[in-house]
Amino acid sequence: MYCCSGLIIYLFPNRLMSSSRTIAGVALLLLLLFAPVVHAAQSGGGAGPAWSDATETAKIHHLGAIRSSRDAGGGKEGTITLRKPYGVAVDLSGRMYVTDRGRIVFFHPGKKRSGFLGSGGTDAARSEPLGIAVSSDGRIFTADSAARKVFVHSADGKRIASVGGAEELELPCGVAVDERNGKLYVVDSRKHRVAVYGLKDYRLQRTIGSRGIKEKDKFNFPTSVAVDSRGTLYVVDTGNFRVQAFDRDGKYLRSIGGIGDAPGAFARPKGIAIDSEDHVYVVDAAFQNVQIFDTDGTLLYYFGTGGLGPGRFTLPAGISIDEQDRIYVVDQWPGAVHMFQYAGKKFEEQRKRSAPSGTGAR
Repeated sequence: MYCCSGLIIYLFPNRLMSSSRTIAGVALLLLLLFAPVVHAAQSGGGAGPAWSDATETAKIHHLGAIRSSRDAGGGKEGTITLRKPYGVAVDLSGRMYVTDRGRIVFFHPGKKRSGFLGSGGTDAARSEPLGIAVSSDGRIFTADSAARKVFVHSADGKRIASVGGAEELELPCGVAVDERNGKLYVVDSRKHRVAVYGLKDYRLQRTIGSRGIKEKDKFNFPTSVAVDSRGTLYVVDTGNFRVQAFDRDGKYLRSIGGIGDAPGAFARPKGIAIDSEDHVYVVDAAFQNVQIFDTDGTLLYYFGTGGLGPGRFTLPAGISIDEQDRIYVVDQWPGAVHMFQYAGKKFEEQRKRSAPSGTGAR
């Protein structure tokens, strides 16, 4: 289906590296890594994406990438470079927060500012930040797998609360905010469930799911979570190679995907995000791409392929979409956040408003 160098490494890491033909294997991987993107409709036996791939009608456009504070407009001195990022979230002002191996980095390209959330980029109580989310009032929620908590910071970087703890969370890795229904969702990969907290009091209300293989409303090492405008909860059930959807009360609705190499299938799903039209974006670390689905699970489009350069990924992980439908995808190696634009209804409306008076928008 796709450029699958990541899938080879994921499935056969020991065999590949211990083989006497390692050099030949590496050469093959390099060919795969830099192979051009192949349209999903051309192979795999599944139906092709619903959206056109033609340049004039393409809905996804690559905007650039941020690897360090210099890319965000900072100077040469005191450069902050991403090491092994994982999660990303963007607030209403355009400030981007990235979890990055024991620290949280922020970039604000519009104001040419960069720095660390908290003090000096290190925090003994927050050593493994993974998933991250931001509420409309500027609160930053970070799932920390080592501390077994979700830390809450204010917009000015002060820690104001912590959620969970060893009694409630074992390996929190994904987090999402549902402001309309006052809920904070936390994925616990090791407990194979989603913990639901109050967004104001941070108290545990209930949990969703338990360990299970292929059963509906059961999880096998889930990793990420997102909420759409109607309160539908989407959980990346990584070990079952699917995304499961639940209503606001935690009732199972449907599943998206399944193991395979055809369009719409998954090999190692990780990050998830929702745009302003409730399209569901799922990162696949093995396929090195992002697949886009509608709310019924129909594949609309996918973008990305293996390699280095604009719009290419090596080990993609987290994803976030801001209020302007700009898409941010974390590539863990060599460490970057790629930015894309979804040219949907909101984008077209903004383009028309920005068109010079009397000229019209084409």
